[in-house]
Amino acid sequence: QLKLSMLEADKDDDSDDAFEGTSKSKISQHKRKHSDVLSQSSPALSQRRKADKPGRLLFENSENSLFGIIATKASAIPMAVKEWWEEYDKDRPTAVCKLTNMVLEAAGFKERFPASAFGSDDDMDVDDYLRQLVETCASGEAETSINCFTGNSKSHKKVQSQFSDFWDKFVYHAPEAELRNMHENPFCPWLHAMSTSQLKILRLASTIVGLEIMNAIVGRANDTLDSMNSLERLYEAAKSKKETQKLARLEEQLEAKRSIRGDAEKALSSFFNSIVIHRHRDAAHE
Repeated sequence: QLKLSMLEADKDDDSDDAFEGTSKSKISQHKRKHSDVLSQSSPALSQRRKADKPGRLLFENSENSLFGIIATKASAIPMAVKEWWEEYDKDRPTAVCKLTNMVLEAAGFKERFPASAFGSDDDMDVDDYLRQLVETCASGEAETSINCFTGNSKSHKKVQSQFSDFWDKFVYHAPEAELRNMHENPFCPWLHAMSTSQLKILRLASTIVGLEIMNAIVGRANDTLDSMNSLERLYEAAKSKKETQKLARLEEQLEAKRSIRGDAEKALSSFFNSIVIHRHRDAAHE
C-alpha cells in the first residue's frame, strides 16, 4: 500500500515522464528555493504512444549493466544477484558502486557516480556527490532517458516487475550474516541519501528499492517463523517426554531463530525510519 501511494503521488500532474527534455522555463523553476529539480513537463501524447509501441526498447541502457540485465534479461536476474554477492565478498566498493548506479540508471539518469566515490580513501561525503548531481540537473546539462517507475505501458510494467524481482532475489540469496545486518550494508547510506534528494524521481526510485528490500526481508522472516513453529512443536513433545538432551538442543535452535527474527525486525525499523517515513512530503496535500 505504501508503494502504491508513493507511485500515485509521483504520477500526479506532469511527473509522468519527468526526465523527457529540459526547457529554459523549467531551468528557471529549478532555481527556486523549494522547487523539485526534476519536475518537468511530460512529452506530447503522440510521442508517448510512439514510444510505447510493442518491440521498442524504452530504457536506454547497456545490456551488460546491472539494470540492463534487469530490463532485458529476466531469466538472468538470479545469476546476476549471485554474482553480485560474490563480487561483494571480494571487492565491496566495486559491488556497491554497481548497485548504486543501477538505481540511478533505473531512475533515468545517464550520469554515474565514480568508482572512487565508494573507496575508503575518498574525501567527499555521499551528500556532496548528490549535490553535484542536483546542480547538473538544475543547469540543464544532465543526460536523461525515460525512467521505469512512472509509466503505465506494458514495457514499463514488465521492467517494474523485473526490478521488484531483482530485490526479492537480492535478499533471498544474501548470506545469512549479511541478511541479519542488511540495514548496515554500505549501499544503505547511498540509498538513504538518494531518498532525501531534491530530485523527486530519485526519491521515488530509492523509496521503492527500500520497500522492495523490506518486503523481501519480511518474506525471509516468515520462513524463520515457520521454522520456529516446527521447533516449538518438537520442543513441547520432547518436554512431555522429559528428553533433557533433546530439550537443550531444541532450546538452542529456538534461541538462534528468535535472534534472526529480532535482527529482521531491527532491519525493517531502520529501513522504514531512514527511507519511508519522510516521503510524506511528496504524498501530503498542500
